[in-house]
Amino acid sequence: MSDPVSQALLDANPAKLDAMLDHWARVAPNAPAIADPLNREDLGGGMARSLTFAEANALVDRLAQGFSDHGLRAGEKIAIQLPNVWECPLTIIAAWRAGLVPCIFPLLWRKQEIDAALAAVAPRAIVTTGQFAGVSYAEIMREAAVQQMSVRYILGIDFNTPDGVTPLTDWLANEAGPAADRDDLAEDTGTLAGAVTWSASPLKGKAMLQSASGLAQCGHAFASQLHLSGQDVLLNPYPFSTLTGLAGFLLPWLLSGARMVLHQPFDFEAFAGQLSSENVTYTAVPAPVIEALMRSDQIATAGQHLARLGCVWPLGLAMQPETELPEPALPIYDIHNLEEHALIARPRQSGEKVNDLPLGKIGGCGPDGQDACLETRVRGSVSHDASDANQLQGELLVRGPTIARPLGESSGSNGDEQQFLATGIGCVVDEANGGYFSFRLGEDDIHHGGVTISARELDQLYAEFPDFLDVAAFAIDDPVMGHRVIAAVVPRPEASPSLNAFKEFLSEKQVAPYKLPDQLVITQMIPRRPDGEVERAQILSGL
Repeated sequence: MSDPVSQALLDANPAKLDAMLDHWARVAPNAPAIADPLNREDLGGGMARSLTFAEANALVDRLAQGFSDHGLRAGEKIAIQLPNVWECPLTIIAAWRAGLVPCIFPLLWRKQEIDAALAAVAPRAIVTTGQFAGVSYAEIMREAAVQQMSVRYILGIDFNTPDGVTPLTDWLANEAGPAADRDDLAEDTGTLAGAVTWSASPLKGKAMLQSASGLAQCGHAFASQLHLSGQDVLLNPYPFSTLTGLAGFLLPWLLSGARMVLHQPFDFEAFAGQLSSENVTYTAVPAPVIEALMRSDQIATAGQHLARLGCVWPLGLAMQPETELPEPALPIYDIHNLEEHALIARPRQSGEKVNDLPLGKIGGCGPDGQDACLETRVRGSVSHDASDANQLQGELLVRGPTIARPLGESSGSNGDEQQFLATGIGCVVDEANGGYFSFRLGEDDIHHGGVTISARELDQLYAEFPDFLDVAAFAIDDPVMGHRVIAAVVPRPEASPSLNAFKEFLSEKQVAPYKLPDQLVITQMIPRRPDGEVERAQILSGL
């Protein structure tokens, strides 16, 4: 096969993900491989850097050798919390090369979420950074690791690390010693997991085990469908803690030999500048960002290079523009992340609803692209809508070679590809559109800036504020963020709660910033059902 994507997949064992980088380091050692965000230094992360494939592969060797020298063994887990800088993807690849399972933590997490995540995965080591964008990540990790007996090492990627954190600067220096002796590293990691990502906050969500072969096949499906090659430049604004970042960018980059430019989420002006200055041929962003790029004429400015565009949709939120905009004059691929269970990219067809996904088999896997990546099914009951048409409302079930399962959950006697997995995702099948399903948001689901939040979790968190007698979280639609988080509160008679005081209270508890509400709404009571559950729709209708 002459297709670079297929050739790379054949040359590199798809279950041994680090071999793909090794492939390009041999066949195109001096080709540009990866570049930092241009504003990295402004965020406190050191100088921005660009690497060739040979340089990137040598650094991966040194990291993998360092992990091995520190006594980390194949099959053990390593937690990674890093920004979108070159060290993050190379640390993930180095973990694969050393036979380790990377458990990738979102950069937005703080100590509350990290405590729960460390307890869930019990990693042997942690890789983090010092100060970045005003947050002391190494200090947070050091404090959290004290409570987790499995952790032997906390490793930092820069010099500015506190006591108790080992800097990796000697491993990553240009003057470092030769690349690792591969005989000292794991020889066969093909049966190990590719990564652990998270379906939601670790307090209420699940740690999802992504298989190595599943990641490779999903990445191959993306790269083949997008027709990527070594001539392409990918601009990635998505963190590698998500399947969108891993299977939608990291693996297509490794498979195609393209150049990957990183963007630290999210700065519109910096992103628009990278789109033009880096000669980007493919990127993926939410629909509101595409609309903003069109209004500012940035897509037209980058048009001489930009060849295709991914539109990433929040689960169940197919937001429409406030005013009708013309479609960009280039192919668009609609991308849906099924709560880290699977990732789907479909070329947009004229007149097709972007939030309707096909029931049954969805193809695109394997070197020839003919195998089904996943199969979908809906389990539920039939009801009637306002027009008296039949609807099947229920839960989405999935199976196939790219499907991830919750960490620790048995795959069943027939194996992953034969056993349907219940996702917990609500969906609807209309009688008139029986070949497709659409997502149905649960009353407690909040999707804020690409992050899934449980309203019940926020209820419990907000109730700890001493000025509230009762409180409930709910969401309102936002054209950019998907949802905005609002707190309906019943204050104590003697209290006058303010939003600033409440946010300061939550920040002191070291919770992720996306859990902070955008607004407080004072109410006389929180409507509840007889079982005590909050009636969120009634709160919203009363505004």
